[in-house]
Amino acid sequence: MEAVPTEAASHLMNRAARGSNIGILSMPLCNAKCYTYCMAQLVTRIDERLASDVDDLVRDGVVTSRSEAVRMGLEQLIDRHRRQRVGEQITEAYRRSPQTVHETTGLDEATRALVEEEPW
Repeated sequence: MEAVPTEAASHLMNRAARGSNIGILSMPLCNAKCYTYCMAQLVTRIDERLASDVDDLVRDGVVTSRSEAVRMGLEQLIDRHRRQRVGEQITEAYRRSPQTVHETTGLDEATRALVEEEPW
């Protein structure tokens, strides 16, 4: 999903594209500068232990910055939540409409055959 620039960011990008001096950003607006204007900003407080752990991740090269660590954590949390919701919806659908004996007949044999074909 592509970020939609805010009205202010769009205005700055248009001025930069025309070569206008945009104050502190007197050079043409590049992707890095656009990034700061097109992304939402979240401000939060964390305890010193967590901040230290994040700094360790940066120092060890796991992430490039604290911001990247926060983005990755949020992305993983959202992904896990979405997957859990989908799983619950599938489970609920099977509760409302369980598989019949006819639909499941032969599945165990088919599964065994597939496993036996694998070159483990």
